[in-house]
Amino acid sequence: MDCRPTGKRLIGAPPARKQPVDATGSRGHGRNDASPAALTRARALRDGNARNLRTATVAGTSMDPTFKPGSSILVEARSATAEEDRGDVVVLRSPEEGCEDDLLTKRVVGLERDWLYARDGRLVRVPTAHVWVEGDNASNSNDSTHYGAVPRDKLVGTAVAKVWPPAEAGPVADRHEECEARVIPAEEARRLRSRKTETGETLRIALRASRDAMQEYVGWTPPEDKASGRPAGA
Repeated sequence: MDCRPTGKRLIGAPPARKQPVDATGSRGHGRNDASPAALTRARALRDGNARNLRTATVAGTSMDPTFKPGSSILVEARSATAEEDRGDVVVLRSPEEGCEDDLLTKRVVGLERDWLYARDGRLVRVPTAHVWVEGDNASNSNDSTHYGAVPRDKLVGTAVAKVWPPAEAGPVADRHEECEARVIPAEEARRLRSRKTETGETLRIALRASRDAMQEYVGWTPPEDKASGRPAGA
């Protein structure tokens, strides 16, 4: 299967360096003027568990402007007890058939049992043990809008910091409030679904009445429904 090129791919973790590398790429030898990228990584390693942190390089534009092609990020491996929050940037295995080995970088917009409007206007509910993920670049992202909610067991880590380019080194913005605003209260979602159902039933009744009128006054006979053998719309 030809996978869509819009997803973010994390290209392996480079081997750990024994010495810091400054912004020019040369190895440091007792220097104190560490680059912002090196400092960011050092702080992350100090504050977290170094065994659970990996460096990875981003490809593609689906997370632009947060990450651009070539950005290096620190990814914290997901633990068995990890809980995602709305706004987190996560690394996940592609849920699409034939693309399971692809690693994507997306933002969590909805958690399990959340109601929200997808970018294409659909009202959706996130199933249990799933998350709704989207790229920050709405115009060029293959995400839950296309393949639906993603099982949580597809998540492999959380992006905690950007380490390259040096000018952009620092923590990853979580956009928590922005994603919270996308979630619709359950009571309101049920009301919206009920209204949609009532509208659909009204249209079906009108279509049946129109069909019956045509059959009675014009002598028109509706075509049979191939599946049931009954007149279409009956």
